[in-house]
Amino acid sequence: MPKKTTKKGNTKKAKVSPSSSKPKQTATKLDDHYVIKPSQVYTSYPYTTYKPQCVGSFCSDKMGEIVHVNDSSVFPRLNIPEKLPLDLNSGNRTPRTPSSTILFRRILKWIVHTGFDVSSVSVVARRGILKHIGYTLYNRYKNPWSFKLCKHKGVVYLYEPSTKPQSTDSDSQPWLYWGCRYEELVTSRNHVTSREKELLQQLSGSSVKFSGDSVKWLRDGVNEEEEKNDNQSREESGDKEGITKPTNLSENDKEDVTKLTENGNKSEIKEGLDLPDHLIENLRENVQSMEPSSREQEEKLSKIFQKKKSSSSPQIGSYRGAYTMVTGKISHINVLLCGEVDAVCPETGELVEIKTCTERKLPDRLCFGWTQSFLAGVGQLHFGLRDGDGVVHKTKTMKVGDAVRGAKYWDPAGVMGLMGGVIRWVVGSVPEGFSGTLLYMGEGEILLSTQADGGHFLPEWYTSSLT
Repeated sequence: MPKKTTKKGNTKKAKVSPSSSKPKQTATKLDDHYVIKPSQVYTSYPYTTYKPQCVGSFCSDKMGEIVHVNDSSVFPRLNIPEKLPLDLNSGNRTPRTPSSTILFRRILKWIVHTGFDVSSVSVVARRGILKHIGYTLYNRYKNPWSFKLCKHKGVVYLYEPSTKPQSTDSDSQPWLYWGCRYEELVTSRNHVTSREKELLQQLSGSSVKFSGDSVKWLRDGVNEEEEKNDNQSREESGDKEGITKPTNLSENDKEDVTKLTENGNKSEIKEGLDLPDHLIENLRENVQSMEPSSREQEEKLSKIFQKKKSSSSPQIGSYRGAYTMVTGKISHINVLLCGEVDAVCPETGELVEIKTCTERKLPDRLCFGWTQSFLAGVGQLHFGLRDGDGVVHKTKTMKVGDAVRGAKYWDPAGVMGLMGGVIRWVVGSVPEGFSGTLLYMGEGEILLSTQADGGHFLPEWYTSSLT
């Protein structure tokens, strides 16, 4: 029987896109998939070629606004506890549950606020998203995950939708609280920043001296050695206050502050409100000793140092989180990543990632901790090693690069290799205007599905700011 033949060009392959006239696809209908290869395929990936560069930072307040933009001097400092054991069951037992949607908007606000050229990168995301993708290769529990994504003006944006709130019941999930509590106990935000030192010098002249992160007031005409001897005699008499008595404020200090208020220098007054609580109290005590000549002058003085809740300049230490913004190349793809900063090492200035876990689970936690630290340019990992009752008995601090030594269950090249493969696939496969979901269901592939309603999820105030 003769074979049937067809003319060339009679059949055409239809192009399918999110804007196709065909019925809209549901979130369960798959558009594409990425097959996860055996781990040995990825272990040749040159992961050390990834060199994150810090391009800025910000903090966030309880209202979700970004503050202290590109001022990393306000970041909390690591204070390793000297006395152990450390019970993590004390204090407010409500763990922090930050909204990933709010954090994503903070990233967009930072881009707009700083004028960062977002067209210079192909991916914008929180580092935790890429951490989950890379960790998939060694996740023995095969925990599923899903992230929203869209492509706008050539840039892929990834974020975690807040589909269901995390439990705040610290009795049923105590580890959520223990991690937050340990971070609170080993960090300090009451240090004197470079900007604060500058402000204090402006307000009080040479009577302020600094020693590391501490501040003290010196009486006019008294050198540091005399002050040291005087402090020692006061301690012996039972007076252990670390600041010279308010009555010792020098005449020069009084004159400087008086001129400041009389001239009505609004910019300096506003800058004065940026001081943290512990320094404001020191200044207020000294100002109160000036014996102003009139009620009007007293009111002017109080405005300088009085903490105002309505002030748009937040108090240092009042923010809810600190974040660093970095750029880098993963599998030749430029990315902009945001990472939360737990603390800064006061000796080296390196960023520190703080974790808690049992000593038995430390090998697993090293993979997680190394990945998110490596992505954000964090220099040190600090672990509070606790028991099952939330009591820390040991601490361990290491360089992030040392975390990969002796790794038995994972390989850094494998983590970054899978991450790079997925990023390259997403950037190359997703068309302009695409909106959908990237998900892993615990099997051997990562799936890409189209958003049912189409369109990107970026807010209008952000897209209108892009030129």
